[in-house]
Amino acid sequence: MIEKHVKLDFNRSEEAYFSHLISSLQRGMYSDMKDEWVSEFNLEKRNSLGHIQTVVDWVVEENKYGCSIVWNRYDSDPSQNFGERYYEDSVPFIDFQLVKGSLKEINHRGI
Repeated sequence: MIEKHVKLDFNRSEEAYFSHLISSLQRGMYSDMKDEWVSEFNLEKRNSLGHIQTVVDWVVEENKYGCSIVWNRYDSDPSQNFGERYYEDSVPFIDFQLVKGSLKEINHRGI
């Protein structure tokens, strides 16, 4: 989906796509959230099974989103074409997760 997004929405320019993501974090729609994301990132905190809690939280968030997009639609009409509509609905969430994950990684590495 990222390849399609870069191809269709950024004229095949990965640089333009990365600039879009960085801009959305610095001045755009995600700029107000970055402090919260960084504060939530903790590789030391483990759950009762020994898994890194930040990773578990992220997977749960992904699953909730995926289920809300795919399964609700499937349940309403299993024969529908999920192609373009699924892409259009998912791209903003993919961008969101890339920005969020990148910020957490940058903060963790002290870049």
